[in-house]
Amino acid sequence: MELRSLRLFLAAAENASFSRAAERMHTVQSNVTSHVQKLEGELGAPLFDRRGRRVSLTWAGRRLQDYAVRLCALHDEGLAEIRSAARRPNGPLRLGSMETTAAVRLPGLLTEFCRAFPEVGLSLQTGPSAELEAGVLAGTLDAAFIAGDVDARLTAVPAYREELVLVGPGAEAPPRGGALGDCTLVVFRAGCSYRRQLERYLASNGGHRGRIMEFGTLDGILGCVAAGMGVTALPRSAVSRHRDRFRLSITALPKRFAAMATHLVYRAEAARAPALAAFVAGFEAGTDAGPRFDATHAIGHTALETT
Repeated sequence: MELRSLRLFLAAAENASFSRAAERMHTVQSNVTSHVQKLEGELGAPLFDRRGRRVSLTWAGRRLQDYAVRLCALHDEGLAEIRSAARRPNGPLRLGSMETTAAVRLPGLLTEFCRAFPEVGLSLQTGPSAELEAGVLAGTLDAAFIAGDVDARLTAVPAYREELVLVGPGAEAPPRGGALGDCTLVVFRAGCSYRRQLERYLASNGGHRGRIMEFGTLDGILGCVAAGMGVTALPRSAVSRHRDRFRLSITALPKRFAAMATHLVYRAEAARAPALAAFVAGFEAGTDAGPRFDATHAIGHTALETT
């Protein structure tokens, strides 16, 4: 059943006349008659008793009237809601982020976004890059900040450039090269892109023979490293932000291991949602100072049926 047919049927029912329904709907009577006959053919039952110029609903017509009112109202409500969201993004936006990015890069960014789009319900989940990427692919996350290689099924927008450094306790610089192979590593769990890069560096220098201790938070790792438990590899930006709280030392890595790019990744089809579209637009409109969120940015949306 077409919405246009249901609207013409309702107009005829409310006016008890096909000709008055035509006037109200700005069409011709034959068009009203055609759509009503089409509905009767689809339902296999007459909808009106036709007696002269006035018509009245049959039992089937009265039943259809109840459903038609609800169907048209739901259509109009949905249309208004989606059009409103396209003009002013709202609804949930589920983001994922590496722990270090969430701690250093995102507080100001997310504050700015929420000020620009207060109707968006923002949530943030932290974890290693591999886990976050899997969440975006599965649809449990709308987008995520990850480092390292990006799955070809995802769209990636450059977000930040990080310098990975070795981090040790106190004032003494952590060892480099082969000497690092005997150290205890204090790292995020498997799937962390920084951990993978550290493992590549170790492999290029004879491998790792020491212990590995896994933690789930940046504070946990930095605290344990500061206490002398072992060494780690983290972005310089994350370590610098916390050196007033922890006594830490830093050793630079060779450039080919130090350079790490963070990307905002998402599924192309998911970016049709206005909230995610607005978030992505902020990065595309950004400058060297970072993303720029503006509620006046144009947000693309699909044209909707209005009959």
